[in-house]
Amino acid sequence: MLATGFTIIQPNEARVITFFGRYMGTLRESGFLYTIPFSLKKRVPLKLINFVTDLLKVNDRNGNPIEIGAVVVWRVADAAQASFNVDDYKTFVANQSDIAIRALAAHSITSGP
Repeated sequence: MLATGFTIIQPNEARVITFFGRYMGTLRESGFLYTIPFSLKKRVPLKLINFVTDLLKVNDRNGNPIEIGAVVVWRVADAAQASFNVDDYKTFVANQSDIAIRALAAHSITSGP
């Protein structure tokens, strides 16, 4: 029963601890640690993640079609918010990146002098 409280945390990783559905805290320091027995420990990577957007075909302010893409480099800053506020934070970042690129292209790119 007591062995269920042990957890190993790797560098650039966090564990979000919940006990019977209640948030108990976040562990960010790496090593072999002991937590509340029978608690759930969700792993959240804290390392940098690259996301390459697809080439998007959008129109600029003048209505000219252009292709635009981007590379987004991001990392999780708060593991608890990443695990509780959105269902899948990787999909969330991908969707928000596509929306931002479309908005950027539609509002700030002009063609010609």
